[in-house]
Amino acid sequence: MAVKKSGVSTITARREFIENYRGTVIEQRKELDLRLEKVDQKIDFFKRLESGQLELER
Repeated sequence: MAVKKSGVSTITARREFIENYRGTVIEQRKELDLRLEKVDQKIDFFKRLESGQLELER
């Protein structure tokens, strides 16, 4: 990846920005992983209801 000479002075700032952004993406991924886990739990719940392993309380 080539960097134009005019951009050399901003290399450190751009790297730092990307590193910070990476941290943001990691945090978003953690949140998505938690949401996916909840969705998987709900899918499992409904499958167990369908198979008769669970019954709804009245």
